[in-house]
Amino acid sequence: MKPPVNSLIFLRQRIAVLNSEEKERKLASTRKLITFANIAGPVSLIIGGVLLSTAGLICSLIARSRINTMLKEQPQDQVFSQKVMQAAKPGAIALIICTIALVLNVISLALVMPAVLEASQTGNLTTLLGGGAVNTAGTATSTWG
Repeated sequence: MKPPVNSLIFLRQRIAVLNSEEKERKLASTRKLITFANIAGPVSLIIGGVLLSTAGLICSLIARSRINTMLKEQPQDQVFSQKVMQAAKPGAIALIICTIALVLNVISLALVMPAVLEASQTGNLTTLLGGGAVNTAGTATSTWG
């Protein structure tokens, strides 16, 4: 017994809608990763965070691989491919920004690490603060002390 033609058409349309919704969800998730990477790169430069720039770089790499996968899976869908290509440019920019931020953060960490290690071993924090921010004379200059 064959199923009615109308039910087959309805079933095919429903499957197409579900596939379209899944593609849009995957694209939205990829855009969120790109947004995070675009924010994490510059913020990591401000606070000097190797971990934050690494997280941004990983997110941008995941987004880049998802974009490549989506373009390979759906070459016939022109509208969706155009949406994916629009997300690809900010993704590439995020990848570049996070890579530069990671390199600069690693360099700054390498330059500061010897002073931090020396200060932690000797217990003399004035070397980190430059000596100007620490009152070593013992005289109080405030009202309370």
